[in-house]
Amino acid sequence: MARHAVLMLLVVVMSWNWGGAAAQVFRPPWNGTFPMGPGGGGAGSVGGGGAAAAASVPAMFVFGDSLTDNGNNNDMTSLAKANYLPYGIDFAGGPTGRFSNGYTMLSFLGCRCCHRTTTPPATPRSTANPANMCSPDVDDLIIPFNSKVKSMVNTLNVNLPRAKFIFVDTYAMISEVLRNPWSYGFSVVDRGCCGIGRNRGMITCLPFQRPCLNRNTYIFWDAFHPTERVNILLGKAAYSGGADLVHPMNIQQLAAWQP
Repeated sequence: MARHAVLMLLVVVMSWNWGGAAAQVFRPPWNGTFPMGPGGGGAGSVGGGGAAAAASVPAMFVFGDSLTDNGNNNDMTSLAKANYLPYGIDFAGGPTGRFSNGYTMLSFLGCRCCHRTTTPPATPRSTANPANMCSPDVDDLIIPFNSKVKSMVNTLNVNLPRAKFIFVDTYAMISEVLRNPWSYGFSVVDRGCCGIGRNRGMITCLPFQRPCLNRNTYIFWDAFHPTERVNILLGKAAYSGGADLVHPMNIQQLAAWQP
């Protein structure tokens, strides 16, 4: 009897740096497998290409924070909400609780891979220093932490041969966008499209706040979250990227894997 793959993704916490030289603190190896060009991450490019995977993946369970939330946070007792405009301003159904102007990375992957996506509730969080900047010290901890996660994935794959674990390096992905924003059609890298305070990066979007009009040119949507275009780029890289981004195989390969 054929066995269906069920995707379980653990999203690693990332640290943003809002300074004008943000890209300089990111130093990942890069092998050129990231989707290139302004057309690589538009909302119109979500569908297609995932029919084979969708047939074999009945569900995707995601353990993450506000970067992946699809609306479960609406039912939690929390001041962190995204179920009002301008969140969801570019989403077909309007505000849903996604912390973005439209799709999240997992929204894209859900369309490509699965019949349904379940995101257990998680509390959004961030690490910032007293100057309201993400701490470089925290950034410096991310690379060795991710290296240990990758080693753990290798160990799990050896010890549990009938399961398959992969490591999606979202840190390397967003680092590439920040280092080469113009290559991907972005021109605004140091402030949010919607938010309050310095660089619109201190508080998330207030209800009915007017966001920027040219959202496709922004990397950051609010104080903590990327725009839909970035999310779709990350989703594409996770789905079909090379081993430098998704180890030991990408999500498309994982969906087709049989024990």
